[in-house]
Amino acid sequence: MKVALIAGANGITGSYLIEHLLSSGEWTIIAISRREPNSEWIAKDLPPNALGSGRLRWIAADLYRAGEHGLVELFEKNGVADVEHLFWAAYAVADGWGTDSELEMNTKMFQNCLRAVSHVAGPRLKRVLLQLGGKWHIRKPAPKLPFRESAEPPNLPIAGFYTAQHKVLLEEHARKTGNWDWVVVLPNAILGHTRQAQMTLATTIAIWATVKATLGQPLNFPGTLQAYEAHGNETSADLLAEFLAWAATKPECALQVINCVNGDVHPWSTTWPLIAAYFGCAPPDQNALRSSSVDSSKPSFAAEGDIDDASAEKTWRMVCDRDKRLDVDAWKYGFQGLWFLDVVMSGQTSSYWSMSKARQLGFAGYRDTEESLWTIFDRMAKDGSLPNDLPGREGVKRVLSDVTL
Repeated sequence: MKVALIAGANGITGSYLIEHLLSSGEWTIIAISRREPNSEWIAKDLPPNALGSGRLRWIAADLYRAGEHGLVELFEKNGVADVEHLFWAAYAVADGWGTDSELEMNTKMFQNCLRAVSHVAGPRLKRVLLQLGGKWHIRKPAPKLPFRESAEPPNLPIAGFYTAQHKVLLEEHARKTGNWDWVVVLPNAILGHTRQAQMTLATTIAIWATVKATLGQPLNFPGTLQAYEAHGNETSADLLAEFLAWAATKPECALQVINCVNGDVHPWSTTWPLIAAYFGCAPPDQNALRSSSVDSSKPSFAAEGDIDDASAEKTWRMVCDRDKRLDVDAWKYGFQGLWFLDVVMSGQTSSYWSMSKARQLGFAGYRDTEESLWTIFDRMAKDGSLPNDLPGREGVKRVLSDVTL
């Protein structure tokens, strides 16, 4: 059995990675997060008796406040001496996106954890996988499409803690006492949903679309006209989990920076009307598209002017009254993700990434992004995060059949 430590285990990457590694039968997992895991996720979505059976152990700890020495003590008591692979997927919001506090906290969290694991696991530690993301490709001059991996960190302040965490990784690798190496993994916007991790792009879209459908309003696109027509790609969380497990043990991945995206390219102008159809919304109003860049401090959904936040929450509660399986508080998760949805959909030009390097190294995984969205929404309806009477895939099929006539 290979032994993994997953930092950020409550997040979307960590949750999907736990599900994937447990299903493979080849891994035991030590998961670490600030909060305890969701009990329903443990009971209903993981293999029976996964937690506490020897294959999954959970440590609740604050990676920032505990400090390096506090984590060493905690890790020595919880089996981290056996860890061979550290998967870093943790992230903390601190005083907003792109702030000095965010940079300092996320850099220190990573440094604390890496030093503690390296100390406790010693020579058993084989590889550290650091998940960064899209800001790695924000540079001057702008890279040509498709974006390929640069071994050098971004040269703009917006990269924030990406550059700082990468520096920590290289410094700790240079001073290591064991034989571990590293891989930097670059997913784009991650699509997924579990009971465990609900603050995601797909959750935000799904809850807002349900509200709009209930009110009989069109599902207008929250971004700019340029973003609506631009081509891009995303990363499905199940593909990312598959990729991380592959990269953890592939010798050729050592000391590499590697993109991980679905492999297809699409404009929202084709995907967004299908999302509207899945939820039973009228198609987006082309005249509602904004021509200016997005102020991410103000959710552009509310900026549409046809509904305010209080009305949206009230509508979600009406939906929950009709379907008692639904979580009234799920609205909070959806609303918390509005700022990120604004960021993702505020681009002005096409932005898509190459998977050539991953293919050359032997990774063949692929996801159709639209099919991934339907799978995620289906999962949400099944686990009680969405109503189970949505048009769903049949609504999408009707729109597609109309297009092909």
